[in-house]
Amino acid sequence: MSRHTKTTRRNRRVVWLLLSVLGIFAFIVFRLGTLWFSRGEILLLAPTDTVFAVHFQLTESTSPFLNEWLSGIPLLSQRSIELRDVLPYTKGEIALFITKDGRRSIAIRGDKSAIDPELLSQYSISAQEKGGFVLLSETLLPISGIPSLTHRSFFPSIGKRWLGRIVLPEEQLGGNIFKTDDYLSFEFETEKQHLNQDEPIPNLGLSLSGLSWDGETPLKTLEYLLTPFTQGEAEKPLFLDENSQMEVFIRQTSGGRETLLIQKGANPTTEVLIRELQLIGALAKPSIQTSILPDGSLFEEIEVQPDLISVEEISTSIGLSYRVSTNSGSIVIATIHNNDLLLSNSQDLLETYGKTKEGSGGLACAPQSNYLSPSFLLSETSSDYFNPDLSFYHQVFSVFSHVSIEFKKYSTTIYLCTL
Repeated sequence: MSRHTKTTRRNRRVVWLLLSVLGIFAFIVFRLGTLWFSRGEILLLAPTDTVFAVHFQLTESTSPFLNEWLSGIPLLSQRSIELRDVLPYTKGEIALFITKDGRRSIAIRGDKSAIDPELLSQYSISAQEKGGFVLLSETLLPISGIPSLTHRSFFPSIGKRWLGRIVLPEEQLGGNIFKTDDYLSFEFETEKQHLNQDEPIPNLGLSLSGLSWDGETPLKTLEYLLTPFTQGEAEKPLFLDENSQMEVFIRQTSGGRETLLIQKGANPTTEVLIRELQLIGALAKPSIQTSILPDGSLFEEIEVQPDLISVEEISTSIGLSYRVSTNSGSIVIATIHNNDLLLSNSQDLLETYGKTKEGSGGLACAPQSNYLSPSFLLSETSSDYFNPDLSFYHQVFSVFSHVSIEFKKYSTTIYLCTL
């Protein structure tokens, strides 16, 4: 009757095996139930011409953040109704829709009869019920619905909470929304990226990644300005060459706007680089020769003389660089770094890029990440305080310090960072 017989050990293995199978089965049932209740059926109440939709799942862990984030933000056009006003009447789901003309409406899971009639009359809100959901809007809107376009992952995400989904029906693009302590992220599945961006730059205003030109670009003026004067059939242009890949970074500082242009894999010679800077300096400071024609009129000829422009060789933290002065005391600085051509009007931005490229690999919201400032983007419209729709976006993004964009092979993730 010993407890350590072979039969006893076999019985224990069978019990642990059964418990493991039951645990796996319970996990599968739980996840399938989670996926079923988060499938996005609420999006079927989307008004016609919806171009943007965001679907939030309200739980004990997500509701406090959403209520704080959207506090003071009107969810309906021309109405001051907020999330806290409709939370008592929704059963765990809410969706925000924006149409082509900028109108905002929301859908909640629940019954129209359960909504306080005084709330609807106080804000003059129209309510349309369909399939266990209610659409609230400033006026009655035609409903056509949109597909969810994305699904919640079967396996739970470690370290982040699933908030819902974002849908762009016209682009047939959808993404999942996740929340961590440091950021809110939108993860989109996209086609294979033409150019992976894995070199972060801190404190940037705007990042345009993966620009490419096919040799038939209509930007002829830009091509003329960025291409050396042809001195022979064998000479190839430094910029905008066929199949060239470029990145542009812009940031706004107290001293002005700084720009960094990167041509990927250019690997030009030092002679070509110096020649390019001479051309830039000559174009910035042309000389004007005035002649008197036989009829007494004046003829002014603009002369660009690159050979008269001196290029300064300087030492920077990323290696030997070359600098030329332009008008108004500004400079253009260039260097060759890891076979890439860097051209900027700021030595600090140039050096910052080199440092962060060598030390890349951190989180998307880390201080060295590529990001753009929401306030910078809205300020570029020059009308964010006059257009009510842009003011709405300003309120939504105001709680985030910056937006970081991460390009992967088959996906793109947008991080709204709270650092």
